[in-house]
Amino acid sequence: MKNIITLLIAIVLSTTFYSCEKEETSDYPNAITKENMVGTWKPMQVYQNNEWVDFFWGDTMLFKGDGTCLIVDDNTEAIWSLSGTMMTLNYKSSQNESATAYIKILEYEPPVVIFESWEESSPSDIYKMKYQITK
Repeated sequence: MKNIITLLIAIVLSTTFYSCEKEETSDYPNAITKENMVGTWKPMQVYQNNEWVDFFWGDTMLFKGDGTCLIVDDNTEAIWSLSGTMMTLNYKSSQNESATAYIKILEYEPPVVIFESWEESSPSDIYKMKYQITK
């Protein structure tokens, strides 16, 4: 009888401690969520020839919570969405044609996001970049 009670106590305690572990949720500051991606994205570095290089020619982008985006440097408006680690930007090109850009988020450690991006029209031209997000 004493062994059964000891066994029951061990089972209850082990399930209690197991169920008290924190679960991953979107409340984590480095979760890739729409809320965490909202803000002003400023270019920091581009990955070239196997090293990070400072760069300043990248577009500053303002991602808004309503799903719109402003590419500040050329005043282009876009619609953006996020699914997992993939962002899609739909916008009008300089020739006023519909265009799509893709951003695959590789790493997000606030306030820095590292991603690969490419245009639908040239999927083999992939750029790996590092941006800083400010709220």
